Amino acid sequence: MRALSCLLLLLAGACTAQLAEPTPATPTLVEPPVPPPLPGGSGCVESRELKAFVLALEADRQRTRTAALAASLTPLAAQVVEHPSIFQDGLPELRVGQTYEHDGQRYGVVAQLATTLPPRVPLVQQGNTQHPLDERPRAHAVPLLVCGGPACPSTPSPSLPPRRFIAVPLARDWELGPPLPLSYDFWWAQVSYDRARDCPAPAPR
Repeated sequence: MRALSCLLLLLAGACTAQLAEPTPATPTLVEPPVPPPLPGGSGCVESRELKAFVLALEADRQRTRTAALAASLTPLAAQVVEHPSIFQDGLPELRVGQTYEHDGQRYGVVAQLATTLPPRVPLVQQGNTQHPLDERPRAHAVPLLVCGGPACPSTPSPSLPPRRFIAVPLARDWELGPPLPLSYDFWWAQVSYDRARDCPAPAPR
């Protein structure tokens, strides 16, 4: 999720933290699966080549994630099903992994996220047990010097909403199991620019 959001924001020069965080960036030990664009005569990469590279990296990330998930599910004879979720703020002493009943419906608390809307949550269904995905991708930076300067922000960066508990409805015979780890490697473009850009001072609020 974060990677897709960053894909859209990268070309504007600002990628902020989103809901799903990868593990801390590690030095790239092997070449990225997609060859990085080469600098032109000016010694930097053109924006159109950067865009194509970012799209190719995202497509590779999706393929790698799908393969890692399939490898995790096969020995378990399990499948992934997306479930609607709700915010649950009114109950005291909630914790991730807890099940509870509210208004005649059983729920399982699967995450605590900073998001404005409750997302659809993928759960690994193994018999009557539902496992949340504990997705921990390993991020590898590909440094690129890009021609031009970063885009000027049009509005002040919005602040993240507060973290809230996310719960999914559970059938009567379902149990909420421990998270299923999902790890894979992906590469992202670490962009710097060959020149600064003068941006107007933000209007006072």
